[in-house]
This record gives sequence, structure tokens and C-alpha cells, in this order.
Amino acid sequence: MNYDVIIATYNGEKYIIEQLESIIRQTVKPNNIFIRDDGSSDDTVKIINDFITSGSNELKIHFIPDGENVGYIKNFQALSSLTISDIVFFSDQDDIWVDNKAEILMGKFDCNEDISVVFSDALLINNQKQTLGTLWRFINFIPTKENFRLEKIMQNNFVTGATMAVKRDFLIDLIPFPENVPHDYWLACNAVIDGCLDCTDKELIYYRQHENNQIGAKKTSLINKIINFTDKNKVMKRLGFYRQIFKLTEALVERDKLSESEYSKIKDYLNCMNIIYDRQITNSFNYNENNKPFFMIFFNSEYLKHKTIKSFLSDLLDSILMRAILRK
Repeated sequence: MNYDVIIATYNGEKYIIEQLESIIRQTVKPNNIFIRDDGSSDDTVKIINDFITSGSNELKIHFIPDGENVGYIKNFQALSSLTISDIVFFSDQDDIWVDNKAEILMGKFDCNEDISVVFSDALLINNQKQTLGTLWRFINFIPTKENFRLEKIMQNNFVTGATMAVKRDFLIDLIPFPENVPHDYWLACNAVIDGCLDCTDKELIYYRQHENNQIGAKKTSLINKIINFTDKNKVMKRLGFYRQIFKLTEALVERDKLSESEYSKIKDYLNCMNIIYDRQITNSFNYNENNKPFFMIFFNSEYLKHKTIKSFLSDLLDSILMRAILRK
């Protein structure tokens, strides 16, 4: 099998060359590198064009600087449609690949033809390339059979797009990506449902954490949530996460990926979260149709199954703040 790399760029002038050079150094070279710029306002486009025309590499680099800003999800969707090789590697613009990343992940496909999506761990680094730890440790992920379940990944997506490789046929079949649902989240959930997800615990990229990350490993403790209790933006961000779960669920139902019992359980859980967030997730659910007391949602079996004491308290705080925000 052979592979292509897709890179979505946006104001990435600081690090894009370092990333490209790490891909070029791979022990198993890609057939193609596809780059689409999402309307950068810095020198990203010029830097990439200069790199391509310099003739310092022998790889086929296809660059699309069309200038339209569509966001990283639709950018990766557009790039996915351009690919032609058996396997597609997703790449951020500001990371660094370990030299044998492609060789190791391609080997996983070679060993098991039933696998469609493979991902790895990563080393977290800052702007000075100081190591901050590993990604899996940061997100509390352990690659056990118990964790490779839909309800687990929907609550905490452990598949990071920058570490992921996907069979092209599987990828193309899942286009278009659902609106406002991260591409790695969508691909990973489908792979879990189809039983075609695998991983390696090797750290195969240096995953850079800095102020310009579109998505990074950022942790918010309960203490910080309490301190920032009145921060509307953070509450709305948590609300946005549940809206993503809702949109993802509806997209899976539309593709006939969920059984009736699975959908019923997810809907029951989302009904509870919808009440907590004052019906701001969706207006298509009516959990409280029998006028149950508000506090009863906290005793729903599907809700309790997914909650720790920390997340329970967080939900309680958010339910209060959400109503305060809406009534201002």
C-alpha cells in the first residue's frame, strides 16, 4: 500500500517548514502531500510556495491556496477528496513527525486488513520544544478493549487527528463530514462502530501546544471552573461539546449506524444534558414532558452512568450559570 498526506494550513508561517521537513524525512515516503490554505493573513502561502519551488525535495506537493476560509473541518474534507493513494495521513501544520511514523502506522494496516483507522500516542511539546508529557497520559486514555466503545469515545474522543491514518475508501465513504463536528471525532466514532479502529502506544509525533492551536490538549480542572464560574465563554464551550454529540448522533442515525437501543440510550443521556443546559443543545427533545422535578434528571440511569463526582458538580454549576446567562 501507499499513502498521501493532507495538511490544512492557516497562519502557520512559524512552523510549517519544520513539519514539511519531518514528513520528507520519513523512512517510508508518501506518494503525495496535499496542502490547502484556509485564507492565511500571514506569509504561510509564500513560505509554502518558496519551499515547493526551491527543488529541495523530490516529493509531489500539491498546494491549493484558494484563499477561502472554510474552517479546519471543511478544509480537511476538501483535502480528503483530493487524495488518490490507499492510505491517508492527517497532519497539522505545526507538529513534527518522528522519522518512522509512517512506517509504523503502515505496518499496522499490513498486519490486519480489517483495520481502517490507526492512531498513535504523541509527545506534547511547547514552543521551545520542551517535552510536557504524553498525550494519552494527559487525556487519561489507556488502550483497552473496554475503552474502545462508542459511549466512551463520544464522551472523550481519544483519537487525535494529527496522529491518525485512514484507509481512503473508508474516509471517502464518510464525506461529507457533519457540520461543526471535528473530522477526527467523526471518523473515530464510525471506526469504533465498525470495529476497525486500532492504535499503537508509540509516541509518533511531537504535538506542539501553543496559543494558536485550533485544537490542543487543554485541561480545565474543577477548581478552575469554579474560579471562572461567571465566564460565559467557557460555559458556552461546554455547551458546544454537547451540541457536537447531538449532531454526531443524528449523523450516525442518518447513516443507519446506530441500533434503536443504542440511539435510545444516547438520546436519554442527551435529554438530561439538554435540561441541564436549559434546552440550548436542541429543541427537538422533550425529556421533561411529564413535568418531573428538575433535580430528577440527576438520578437518570443513563446520566449517572457517564458521570463522576467532578462532572456531576460541574453540570450542577453549569445548570445554574446557563440560566443566569439566558436571563440577563
